[in-house]
Amino acid sequence: MAMNQKLLRPKASGFNPKQISGLALWMDASDTTTLTFNGGDVSAWSDKSGTSSLSASQASAAFQPLYNATGAGGKGCIEFTASDSLAFGSSTASFNYLHNATGATMFCVVKPATTSDPNAIIYFLNNANNSSGNTGVGINFDDRASVTRNNVFLAQINRGVGGLLTSTVVSENSFISAMNAYSVLTLSLDNANATAANRSLIYSNGTLTTSVNTVTNAAATGNASFNMSIGNFGGNGAVAGVAEFIFYQGILSASQRNSVHGYLAKKYGITVA
Repeated sequence: MAMNQKLLRPKASGFNPKQISGLALWMDASDTTTLTFNGGDVSAWSDKSGTSSLSASQASAAFQPLYNATGAGGKGCIEFTASDSLAFGSSTASFNYLHNATGATMFCVVKPATTSDPNAIIYFLNNANNSSGNTGVGINFDDRASVTRNNVFLAQINRGVGGLLTSTVVSENSFISAMNAYSVLTLSLDNANATAANRSLIYSNGTLTTSVNTVTNAAATGNASFNMSIGNFGGNGAVAGVAEFIFYQGILSASQRNSVHGYLAKKYGITVA
């Protein structure tokens, strides 16, 4: 009797981000099928979540970031200079869940800089131009010596009303263990939470910061002011590296969050709590 072929197939194992509902964006620089190259540069980077057709691109060769096939724990990553950027050429409504009452859980595998003191803001993600009068989000690394939040990750959620943010939160300086190294930056953006301290949370390599949001203004209801950009925005930027983005609509449970942390840690050789 012939052996049942189903018994010979290896069982699927391991975690996949698609196993958690709400997956809205999955940008994976180690998957070259999602990238469009212009020589050694990246001219476009496409979502692989299967839930959208979003793609971030840069038509100008002078501003296209460099691809490094082994730069993030032996995996592929995209390295941005101060002027490089990739922008999602889509409707400004595409990322509304990041700033409206839906909320989001964002996982970013990023490297703040290749120098220990860039003395600049490094823009990772931005569709509000860091102005409270605009609508959207800004996820940055701030290393300006001129401000008190030197050497921290900053998340600011803007609701389109000058001076009245939905929330803002910064990480602690101690969270930056190595400037020239990749880490897993996680943000929980529960924009309509009635408790201010639970609205915006930052985790670095799985550890929660104690720097909490204190703002309780209503979440935005309109579209973002600009299309989402990775890297330089509005002429401001600095050296940074990006390996992966995984965004979910809604707030993940601790168990779900830990599953994604474990997946990214194993993939890139990063130690997480």
